[in-house]
Amino acid sequence: MSNFMKRRFTTREIILLLVFLVILLIGLYFFLVFYPTKQDLEEIKAKQEEVEGQIDIQEIRKDIYDDMQAELDKLGEHRGLIPDYDNIETLMIEFNRIFAEVEPQISYSVGAPNDGIIERRISFSFRAKDYTQAKSILTQLTTTKYLSLMSNLTLSPSSGRDIKTAELTVSGTMYFYERA
Repeated sequence: MSNFMKRRFTTREIILLLVFLVILLIGLYFFLVFYPTKQDLEEIKAKQEEVEGQIDIQEIRKDIYDDMQAELDKLGEHRGLIPDYDNIETLMIEFNRIFAEVEPQISYSVGAPNDGIIERRISFSFRAKDYTQAKSILTQLTTTKYLSLMSNLTLSPSSGRDIKTAELTVSGTMYFYERA
């Protein structure tokens, strides 16, 4: 064995050893560097696509949110103002103007203050000659300059006739809000 180690390699053997060494280095490069890097890049690309999908979803959500915010801002402009407490005289003047063509029955009550806001509940009923008159009065009620909410609205035609042409009995409740 020691003679084998002392022996000198021929040029052909050296070239073959160098070729095998180059092949071995190329193989090691592919298995230890190229393929793992390629797999890492594929994983990164997959994660990038997932993140881009999430970004698209978030952009869509933001657009929806912006649309909703714009709509809320638009509604806020028309929401009405909140007067100071005991605005009943001003409301009654407004009601007299709105109900000028009919004879309403009106009752009101005042709720307890809640976070500095008092709710004034006004129940009303009136007879309108037709649907058009009822609609006009209700539109005026809901578009006053004061913050309000209408509920429990009923329209009942007289003697079971068509609601568009019959005389109507209209009743409902309006809630007006005032600062305490």
